[in-house]
Amino acid sequence: MHVYLIITGEGAVLVDCGLPASLKRISKAVFAEGLELSAISLILLTHAHYDHAGAAAALKEATGAELLCSAPEAPHLSAGWTPFPKGLNPYARLVSGIASRSMGDRQQFSPVEATIGIDDSYRLDSYGIAGRAILTPGHSAGSLTLILDSGDAFVGDTCFNIFPRSVVPPLADDIENLLESWRVLLESGAERFHPGHGSSFSREKLERSLPKLEKLVARNKK
Repeated sequence: MHVYLIITGEGAVLVDCGLPASLKRISKAVFAEGLELSAISLILLTHAHYDHAGAAAALKEATGAELLCSAPEAPHLSAGWTPFPKGLNPYARLVSGIASRSMGDRQQFSPVEATIGIDDSYRLDSYGIAGRAILTPGHSAGSLTLILDSGDAFVGDTCFNIFPRSVVPPLADDIENLLESWRVLLESGAERFHPGHGSSFSREKLERSLPKLEKLVARNKK
């Protein structure tokens, strides 16, 4: 699972926070860039699943940064719990079922309040970032993507680049919303995508993966 540090002329922005025990590791990475934790002015969460938001409370306290997520994800942050997403293939459905039963409705990470909850496109220029956060639901109801004017997009789990021929995520709560979000990403003009899982990939790979997701949606409607 990836956490991204975007260094700006005014400090830094952190995209996602990793698992609950990630504070020490993230701190070391920030220090390695010659920055103090206080240089982070904004923490942007692509969504509130425990592997992306687990250390949000600790990092918000350590940095003093504002915490941005979508309005639909904010209640999950406040509760420290979010439902496990549905599987899109037999193996993923098995994993989802086991995870949902084992996690139940227990608290998964330390609760934290979002400073900013968005329900539309939100520019980040005031944080030194030439770009915007947009809603890209599907993997979760309130998934966000950060799209920079440079053409880079930080997509969280809206795409997984763990398979050689496809970036379709194995888990998603609403596959039709996911397909619409992929179309939004392609229309945005983004050229390089940085997922929460797997390596960065090109626009061409997203375009090549689109027919597979369209077939999954069509099959799901039958």
